[in-house]
Amino acid sequence: KWIHDTQGVGSTTQTARGVDLSCAYAQPQSPKDVSAAYSAGTATAATPPPPAERVGALALANVHFHAHAEHKSDGEYDALVMEDAGVYGGYDCANLSTALSASEMKPYEDWKYCNDTEVGGTYEVHWVYSSGADPNGNITDGLSGAFTYQNNPFIIVRAQVFVITNDPDDDLPGDDDLFDGWRADDITDAVAYIGSTTGEAYDNVRKCSPYQVTWHVDRTCQRISAKSFDDMCKTMKIEHGASDDLKPHRSRPLASDRLSSSTQTTMTAPYDE
Repeated sequence: KWIHDTQGVGSTTQTARGVDLSCAYAQPQSPKDVSAAYSAGTATAATPPPPAERVGALALANVHFHAHAEHKSDGEYDALVMEDAGVYGGYDCANLSTALSASEMKPYEDWKYCNDTEVGGTYEVHWVYSSGADPNGNITDGLSGAFTYQNNPFIIVRAQVFVITNDPDDDLPGDDDLFDGWRADDITDAVAYIGSTTGEAYDNVRKCSPYQVTWHVDRTCQRISAKSFDDMCKTMKIEHGASDDLKPHRSRPLASDRLSSSTQTTMTAPYDE
């Protein structure tokens, strides 16, 4: 029997056996500190997947985004955000967002599809690719689409962190759509590591994710216009019927050193394969 938690890779985690995984027995978890200087992680995967840097053999299963960055990258998205009542928020691109001009920070008045998003905000977008996803391109809210044809699929999640601006110079060119994948041409520094699904259902103490994921993470903050970000949500809603993933999900706190992967590898171009 499948059960649904409140958060997972996107908005839903499906636990095949209906049993939460104790963090005492967990393999590497996500998100983690992906900074070049971070080396304190000690977790290792019992059966590590091949060090895949390409997603071409996998199908896109889901696109969603988180309020603030779930991962941490020193000098980029590293400003810790604590919300009301001490609730963990994630990390912001403070260096980039504070440098925006008044016109770039002007509120965007034409949001039509994304919910609860704003100019100046930091958001981490996730593209979920799976060997078990529908190859015909049927995208779903949450994690379930990654398991359409397999109960134990090979999953790669690509993560890129954006600050939304009200600057038409940050519109994506031509017919480019953020829904289609991370902005490979803008990447100069990305890493791959073995981790897990994320989401606020996991507390890194009593409850951890049982799902192994290969992560590709761009370590640099990127800019994107509100118009182009909303266009992504338009594709999600109009073409794929998304609803829960049209708003930012909360961020899972960083995995502890004990739960963070002991290794991460620097990815090599091209990043669009």
